[in-house]
Amino acid sequence: MTTYFLSYARLDQEFALRLADDLIAAGARVWVDQYDIQPSQHWDRAVESAVRSCRGVIVVLSPRSVASPNVADEVAVALDDGKAVIPVLMEACKLPLRMARMQFI
Repeated sequence: MTTYFLSYARLDQEFALRLADDLIAAGARVWVDQYDIQPSQHWDRAVESAVRSCRGVIVVLSPRSVASPNVADEVAVALDDGKAVIPVLMEACKLPLRMARMQFI
């Protein structure tokens, strides 16, 4: 359970993938949908399994990600399972209620 799940809006993928690459280069184990979902896998099942089995979730925050139902689901599952959630503020946005009091990067 040393892998961190990267949650982001698809429109923020340039920033998110650069962040993932930098973390991986630094030795962190990061699960990224575009890298880790295998051909023929159902993406929703792969994502749920990855969130449930990870150590924590790194969530890239932007107006697009806070509006994304998928990002909200990923964060909700992580919080409900007692996982660490690490918010990375990419762009100013109104923070979701469940994350408003968290320290962010």
